[in-house]
Amino acid sequence: MMKALLCRLLPENLSEILFSYERRSQLLLNLSLVVNLVYAVLKLGSGIYYHSFWMGALGIYYAVLGGLRFFLLHAIHRPNDQTLIYRRTAWLLNLLTLTMTGIFVQMVRENRAYDYPGVLIFAMAAWTFANVIVAAVNLIRRQKDENKVLAAARCVSFAGALMSILALQTALIARFGEDDVAFAQLMNALGGAGVTALLVTLSALMIARSSAWKSTDENALH
Repeated sequence: MMKALLCRLLPENLSEILFSYERRSQLLLNLSLVVNLVYAVLKLGSGIYYHSFWMGALGIYYAVLGGLRFFLLHAIHRPNDQTLIYRRTAWLLNLLTLTMTGIFVQMVRENRAYDYPGVLIFAMAAWTFANVIVAAVNLIRRQKDENKVLAAARCVSFAGALMSILALQTALIARFGEDDVAFAQLMNALGGAGVTALLVTLSALMIARSSAWKSTDENALH
């Protein structure tokens, strides 16, 4: 009843966004793309200005993440190519993994870390955990959706959430690790290796899933 009432009271476009999973997903994909591009420009600009490879690596990561989301937005209205798009996203995810690996190496070799001043670190912790939980739940609960492009977008969001967890870990260690460099380097190395392994596994599962879809489609034609 509440849904019907809101549909009557709200403008049609707004009610569609609220109650249509696909419309909400497309809107969030657009917003995420804008945020990624802004971060990419800021980090790359800072890297060039301060001659910082660390900042440049972060800029490249956000640029690649934004590129993946732009690719999916461009492909979302191509229903006949969804399996192929899903498979290409899986391969492109390896490029994101490569940029993440460069960041992990910098973290370990130069003892780099994210820095959230004051109580902002606790706000970022709450946001990060919420982001990871939502990304993981969406990845599991909606795995049977027909729209394979949105399924690929959920995988990309999960990959970004994993990076957020690693960023939070480095910030927490830097804040509360009592300046133990060896401990920070060990934990960053383990965290980076774990995230890399998860991303490679995710990419492999996506490729296997797209192969199963392709086989099912071919069998249906015969």
